[in-house]
Amino acid sequence: MPYSPEYLRFRSNPRTLARIVERTGGRVLESDATGEVVFGDRPPPRRSSRSIFDIFLIVIACLIPLDVGVRRIQLDWSVIFGWFRSEKKRGPSGRTMGALLERKRTVDARLGSASPEAPPPAMPKPAVREAAPKKKEAPRRAAAKKEQPPAEVSTTGRLLELKRRMRQKKDEK
Repeated sequence: MPYSPEYLRFRSNPRTLARIVERTGGRVLESDATGEVVFGDRPPPRRSSRSIFDIFLIVIACLIPLDVGVRRIQLDWSVIFGWFRSEKKRGPSGRTMGALLERKRTVDARLGSASPEAPPPAMPKPAVREAAPKKKEAPRRAAAKKEQPPAEVSTTGRLLELKRRMRQKKDEK
């Protein structure tokens, strides 16, 4: 028995077709029905005033800058995801500062510092540059300036000295 019995029927079953017509609300066609009877009147063809090519051009024109931007700009995704996270940091992290202080202590110990709390060696302060005396200035003032040894002056002292000079120039005028 090579095939199932259902394949042995070579004609239609009119009873089954009649039940399908009743249930679906369809109609039974005659054997001599033409295409006009089967398909009815053709609907009018639909036309679009805008071709699809124009829409594709607009989409491509919008996607090219996006593509170039994605390829050229490197984004830090952890920062971007951080913007959208609901949890916020509660305060400054003490671990980082503690690790930095510990590293400083080890470096100080390695360099031979007596105590880890010792201040770093003092930076040499720049020498105070004195302005050249003007030709109109009295020789007594020039001599007084030359006699004073250059002292180490703090930034505030230099600013005060500069302010005094500006006032002297203003008074001389």
